Amino acid sequence: MRILVRTGDSVTLSDSSSKIVKMITSLAGSPGTLADGRWRVNYATTGRSVIQPEITEINEWIGARLTFTDGTEVIVVIPAYAINQAEWTFLAQTGSNDGIPGLEGDTITSFGLPAFGPDTFAVIANFALVTGSAFAVNHPAPLTSSNPVVLSSSNDFALITGTFEDTPGNFENTLTILARPGDPVPDDANGFPWPTSVSISGISDPVVGSFGSVAFMVKLAGLPSGLNTGIEYAPDGESPSLVAVATDAAPGGGFWASFSSLVLPQGNGLLINGVQPGVARADSASFDGGLGPIFVGKLILSASDGVTTANDVGLWGVDGFGDLILLLRTGQTVTLPNSDVKTIKSFIALAAAPGSVGAASGYDDEGNVAVLATFTDGTQALLNIAIPLDEP
Repeated sequence: MRILVRTGDSVTLSDSSSKIVKMITSLAGSPGTLADGRWRVNYATTGRSVIQPEITEINEWIGARLTFTDGTEVIVVIPAYAINQAEWTFLAQTGSNDGIPGLEGDTITSFGLPAFGPDTFAVIANFALVTGSAFAVNHPAPLTSSNPVVLSSSNDFALITGTFEDTPGNFENTLTILARPGDPVPDDANGFPWPTSVSISGISDPVVGSFGSVAFMVKLAGLPSGLNTGIEYAPDGESPSLVAVATDAAPGGGFWASFSSLVLPQGNGLLINGVQPGVARADSASFDGGLGPIFVGKLILSASDGVTTANDVGLWGVDGFGDLILLLRTGQTVTLPNSDVKTIKSFIALAAAPGSVGAASGYDDEGNVAVLATFTDGTQALLNIAIPLDEP
């Protein structure tokens, strides 16, 4: 047991300046997400191949957002074994920015709650409103005078990502913009073009999974108010697209109304069909691999769709082959180990227990989701739902 960082510590930044820590933000859940997949990084340094699948060493890092007495902030990952700051990796900091294509010259004022994966992090960066400040419409194209967007209170933030290696201090400084207000969303979650222009108007704090994948909730301009939320997913960490959006048809029937409790398993080293995700299979087919987002959603009440208040809440997930599937829904029946057949009245899933938001409450990285189900007869059961990792 050792103290990694505490308030009052003096921290030397990459520009050699020293600042005093006023606040430490870590192991805290953002609204709608758990903390475990946000702050903790388990990086297996060996045994990550098919030939040697066993894990022989895991380096555990803790991510944090440090706020200093002068109001500035940094995003940092600290190995659990760190004995001094030389073993920390500084990923991003507030102030004048010159390292993010399309945001050159804009000043970062603060960060949202970051999310960390084995070699990737993502965070909302807020920018100062300065007269004449602008950034390019089509990231990552650099700022151009012929195609600028002037910063305003509606677009003064962006979701940025960066990569780092499993060696302390080895930061590649590859910060890029993943999404920001005003970005066009040309297609719905099924890949069909919208009949009208749709764009991003709001972005939630992100979650990061394996292989650099990132997921986040969005609000969309151009859709009816109250039915304008969606979930974007970038399996490669570079090209996000809608995996689910309000008013679209949901697997299992009905149409989504809203979403909550988004998580993204990290599943590093997961084997599918005997090979690692992202590697060509024996039949020469290729796939992205890794589990996608898991989320709780609510459906639009509709007599024609058979959706009532008794069956309008569900749990969905993206399996190992990129297919969005229904995992559980109120109103459905389940057969318990004692052969009793019961109907689900309500359930709790992907929710942190009070006082333990830093723990993995509700899911793991192997595709298992724990659900506390309450049945129509008042009894309860703890269900384990395994997300398929292979083709049916």
